[in-house]
Amino acid sequence: MAQATDETITYPVQALPLSEVRGNAVTVGLLRRLHRANHLSHAILLNGPQGCGKRTLAVALAKMLLCHAPTVDGDSCGTCTSCQEIAAGIHPDCLLLPDDRESPQLAVEIVRESLVMAATESALMGKGRVFILPMVERLRHEAANALLKILEEPPADTHIIMTSSSGDGLLPTIRSRSQRFRMQALVASDLEAVLLTQGMAAPEAAAWLHEPGASLRSVASRDHQPPVAKLAELVGAGYEAYDIAGLFDQLVTDCESFSGGSPTARQRHCLRWWLDNAIEDQRRRMRQANPEDCMTAIAAFIQARADLAVNISPRLVIEGIALHQ
Repeated sequence: MAQATDETITYPVQALPLSEVRGNAVTVGLLRRLHRANHLSHAILLNGPQGCGKRTLAVALAKMLLCHAPTVDGDSCGTCTSCQEIAAGIHPDCLLLPDDRESPQLAVEIVRESLVMAATESALMGKGRVFILPMVERLRHEAANALLKILEEPPADTHIIMTSSSGDGLLPTIRSRSQRFRMQALVASDLEAVLLTQGMAAPEAAAWLHEPGASLRSVASRDHQPPVAKLAELVGAGYEAYDIAGLFDQLVTDCESFSGGSPTARQRHCLRWWLDNAIEDQRRRMRQANPEDCMTAIAAFIQARADLAVNISPRLVIEGIALHQ
């Protein structure tokens, strides 16, 4: 899928046909029927808890809408140029805007330039254009109004697929102009099936399901586990140049798992993901370990996230964790 900006970082997302999306069978079946009847709205809102597969379903819908050789029942073929380019993340007519892990709020400039203005352009591959906007409740004021403009006057053959984890934060005007679909958290059998499909051994998959917060989001990142223990050690050990260098070297390696953006942008993104996981790890440990030590570590990680937000370099952010008192 095309990138929203040069600094956009894209998490790997499975590009499945709609028929292979796990869970939420009622919603998936309804979407397929509406598509076959040509009754899908230009604005689709997928609402459900984090990790239920909203982005996976959004990409499957995009594949179906843009496929050049759909199956008999209207699903994506998986082999045409369009399907292959969506799977590779390079389709010029399928744009994925930054998700909630990349940006807690979407700037109005991103919405205007990457969605509103881009939606007026002609499709390069002929089937139309699809824009995927994760966590639409992040839009505030001008950004939300910019989106409303395109929802009210949608260009022909353009679909905007939005996701949301909380309907409370959505503007009523956005809800009213969207075809809404409710999604539920995936049951254990669906999560296990995803893990087995991705090659995980059955005993390991069964153990993974008992991990706190197991979901499709955590499944997607399971092969790139952040060094939460090393980050916590850095808080307690203070400024240890060898440990700082080791963490930075690992950051440079791990950030290659994310595509798009400059090397520094990928490092910032990866480090932010590390810190989020480290904070959650310390919160879980508070029940068993010294709460004061956990709070000290959490404070250091929160400060590090704030430093990243003002564009301090990842190396200096890691050093700052070690210097936190």
